Amino acid sequence: MAVIRSPCASGRFGPYVKCGKINATLPPNLDMDAITLTEAVVLINTRAAKGPARKKAATAKKKSTAKKKPAKKKPAKKTAPEAAVE
Repeated sequence: MAVIRSPCASGRFGPYVKCGKINATLPPNLDMDAITLTEAVVLINTRAAKGPARKKAATAKKKSTAKKKPAKKKPAKKTAPEAAVE
């Protein structure tokens, strides 16, 4: 005998039903505990018919200017050791 779970889940943005990769949000007039399996299937089918959600358009990125490398430091000049004073 198959175990039937509640077709609804409570998520960040409210209750929803899920079938595979398709999530369908419950309308505010439907109670999460009172939804039937047939109502859940109807919600999933209408959501699947709409297709995937559009992604937000990428914001225009500024062109990065070429960064200049820092100037190389010249090695310090070596001085001759001072003569020992007697």
